[in-house]
Amino acid sequence: YVNAILSSNSLTQSKLRNYQLHPPTDIFDVIRCLFARSLVNITHARCGYGDCLVWLGGEVIASDPFLYFHTYNYPTEVNGEESAWVSDEDDVPLIESKLEARYDFTLVKLLQAWHSPWSVDSHKSFQPQFRHAVKTMLLVARRQHLPNDIVHHVAKFLPRTAWPDYRACCWCDDCIIDNSMSLMQQKLVGDIIFQTPKSILLKPCAVCQVALYKNSEHAKKEAGSHRKVCNRPPFRIPGQEEEYLCKAVEASFRGDPLAPIDVDLHDLLDGEESDEDDWESIHSDDEED
Repeated sequence: YVNAILSSNSLTQSKLRNYQLHPPTDIFDVIRCLFARSLVNITHARCGYGDCLVWLGGEVIASDPFLYFHTYNYPTEVNGEESAWVSDEDDVPLIESKLEARYDFTLVKLLQAWHSPWSVDSHKSFQPQFRHAVKTMLLVARRQHLPNDIVHHVAKFLPRTAWPDYRACCWCDDCIIDNSMSLMQQKLVGDIIFQTPKSILLKPCAVCQVALYKNSEHAKKEAGSHRKVCNRPPFRIPGQEEEYLCKAVEASFRGDPLAPIDVDLHDLLDGEESDEDDWESIHSDDEED
């Protein structure tokens, strides 16, 4: 996931150069529909949703809810180590909580990469409006005989949220299924207008800022399941604690000592305790779309 974002520009060119192909968007739309309708047996396919995106060169987007659904990315029910799906670096089978922790750590790294400043290598991972703005600034700089480094420095200060992203979608289960089936029906009858999709103004969860919803009604439908993981890694914007955790894990893989930092990892992994009665994903006084 991290390489698909931070090296999206170089990876795209490499795939085109080595394989001379790039799967059309229709392929990924079909894959999403299959997972949305629970028609993929991951155990037999040996491939999760995220694997399909990475292996086929699809766009990896941190706001894609399918990446956060564990059942879409690896078998969650494994009968013993002999039927484990994957193994760690020491060839020890990863099952249950160990596999879940590994995947959550991957999502933390994904969010870190997603919120990293713009770079030439990560350019392809940004939304089309952002890329167009950078291209326009480069053209202006060329006409004014200014160095490209000026544009590079300016682009690093622009957040991804500077422009809406039509690739993002509502995290409500009903909305995901309805949109997927509607899209496939349009493709079957050929009723598709080939133009850039319009961006939908989605509201992030007021607590974690990761989950997205069309309106308060959709957020309330998912409140029962979302509040269990809200504001707990990976369902929150990475901060200092996540940065230290990633450094500590990476140092342990290399066998390097890491200077201790005043961070309680138990609090980080368990999340802050909150009163469920006071929890609200999207403020109730927001206007409904």
